[in-house]
Amino acid sequence: MKVVTVPTSSGIGHAAKSYGIGMAAGIVYALLSGLFGSGFLGSIATGVLTGAMVKSDIGTAITAQSGFTGGISGYAQFMGALSGPSNGGSSIGVM
Repeated sequence: MKVVTVPTSSGIGHAAKSYGIGMAAGIVYALLSGLFGSGFLGSIATGVLTGAMVKSDIGTAITAQSGFTGGISGYAQFMGALSGPSNGGSSIGVM
């Protein structure tokens, strides 16, 4: 199995198609994110709906990547909430 080869016209065409699908899916993702928000449930809805709209392995990759980044973000927020305020001050805000 060759890993790196000389580019062929069909390979370039396939790569360009994948790039275009990814770009269109990114626009859809951004629009849905504006509609549903970027919170926990909004990120789930956005990733799942965008992945469901793209009918190929690219849709599966979009959904998996969205879940992966959502998991990282959720874990970081959870750990930040456990550690309390990071500036050494009070956790009560004063206006």
